[in-house]
Amino acid sequence: MEQIMELGSLKNTSFDYEKLRHSLRNSGYAILNYCLSKEICQDIMAFIDAYPVSSAEVNYGGTEKRIWQSEHIHSGICSFGNFADKVMKNVFSVEVKLKTVLSYSNFPINDAESFTNGRWHLDSLRNQYKLFCFLTETKDTTGPLEIIPGSHKFIFKLRALMKGKYLSHSDLGRPVRKYQRLDDAWVQQEISNLGGSLPFLCEAGTLVLVNTSAIHRARPCSEESRYALCAYYDHF
Repeated sequence: MEQIMELGSLKNTSFDYEKLRHSLRNSGYAILNYCLSKEICQDIMAFIDAYPVSSAEVNYGGTEKRIWQSEHIHSGICSFGNFADKVMKNVFSVEVKLKTVLSYSNFPINDAESFTNGRWHLDSLRNQYKLFCFLTETKDTTGPLEIIPGSHKFIFKLRALMKGKYLSHSDLGRPVRKYQRLDDAWVQQEISNLGGSLPFLCEAGTLVLVNTSAIHRARPCSEESRYALCAYYDHF
């Protein structure tokens, strides 16, 4: 029988929720003062490796493996989802319910432009949040999550809309929006304007709450591997 691996109670953490809210408002992300244990990370990684490829979503020439609704399959991930709900309630002072937990792994890709370019995007024009847990140490070469702090703010989005960078007439009636695959040259210019981008380079087990209406991407993985969990929430 699978061992149930529980995360710690929020009572045993030292989150400064006001500080987290302030960071989200000003920068579009907040790093939580809490890490999953090495044992939990390794257990979930083993689950991702063992999960049948035929039942997963596979991208980037077979180098990315995604397992949707994984909280219904693995008890440790279910525990992470429950933990995420509690974090969201305390940060936003409202009851919100997890939409899904995505479990995924990334391995080195080749240099094909189709795999390395066009990764910058945002999930929505409205504020939307995801709680990430990086199960492995993330480094420059392992494909870290990278965001542009400040690009979640209303005035930035308004300017981008007025310039036609987020939406176009061709988006009408289509499921794919322009903001889901942004122009790399324009993004690089905005990175300079806003003072740089931020890759999350951190130890295994680190939790980061992100407003994914900010411009972000997963950098291409060039060495080793990256494993992560991502708790998705709808607009609220």
